[in-house]
Amino acid sequence: MAGQPLLLVENMAALQRALARTDRDLRLGIRREMRAMATPVAAHEQELALTRIRRMPSSPQWARVRTGVTSQLLYTVPRQKGTRGRGPKSRPNLANLLEDRAVEPTRRWFEPRAERELEQLLDRIADQFNRGG
Repeated sequence: MAGQPLLLVENMAALQRALARTDRDLRLGIRREMRAMATPVAAHEQELALTRIRRMPSSPQWARVRTGVTSQLLYTVPRQKGTRGRGPKSRPNLANLLEDRAVEPTRRWFEPRAERELEQLLDRIADQFNRGG
């Protein structure tokens, strides 16, 4: 689906390079916590897709969402991949429906919370880093 990531962190790659020289548990904890930040977002996206898109409850596998973390962003994407061709299971407008009725409202709803949680995470990282791991 086209669209913006849930959270785009400027200079996150530089931060992760700096943290590469620190404790292994600290490095892995960052990724784990960022993925945990996206879990409620994915659940909310799935819930909105099931309630706001017609006929979605009859095929809930299309509403399932997975999360991902890269060096610069935190994102959610559909877990189910599309069908080939224009068969009876084809829904050519599903990506647009998901974006407009589930992804974008969820992003707007969770954006302040995600920014706040990321700021708290970075504060905890700085505290641990300053204490020597």
